[in-house]
Amino acid sequence: MYRCGCFGRWLLAGLLMLALAGCGRSRAVKEPPITGKASDPPVTLQPHWESGKRYLYRVDVSTTAIIPRRVTGKMMRAETTLGQDLSFSVTNAAAGSDTRVIRMELTAVQMQTARDDGVTMTFDSDNPAIFVDDSSLADRLQKLIGLKMTFFVTSENRVTRVDGMNDLIERLSSGPSARGVAGGVLNRSFN
Repeated sequence: MYRCGCFGRWLLAGLLMLALAGCGRSRAVKEPPITGKASDPPVTLQPHWESGKRYLYRVDVSTTAIIPRRVTGKMMRAETTLGQDLSFSVTNAAAGSDTRVIRMELTAVQMQTARDDGVTMTFDSDNPAIFVDDSSLADRLQKLIGLKMTFFVTSENRVTRVDGMNDLIERLSSGPSARGVAGGVLNRSFN
């Protein structure tokens, strides 16, 4: 019995030391002090695209508009949120130039529309069980999944050529038109 008590004290002391050692701020990484003032001129951040790398981005666009109701003409607030998951793959430089080739794929789309009296439509390409009220808009959003475009970018990060625009236009324009505020947001986002 005495042995268990001694072992328990050693165990408790060891755990206490581990806990105290883990509660401090890491001394290995020292951040430089923040310098500059709000009045300083803006700094240009140049993206660095490494060949052979894949970059994942999430883009969300939210819009709010005050529009008249169809029947009464009374003004209401309409909100639309459009989300896109994008994958960018950087290939080697184009033959004979300093241009990089960046391939973009639209991997997922989400959209939600709401007005004063609640949510009117929710779409998530990764979850088909989500409520969808406007099937023409949902069809158009679903067609965007898998869209691939290729951008030719100079070492100064200027886009010199884009391939895949015809596919984008075809996907956006095929089928019944997407009307209303959400259709306008969709068209402006891909314009």
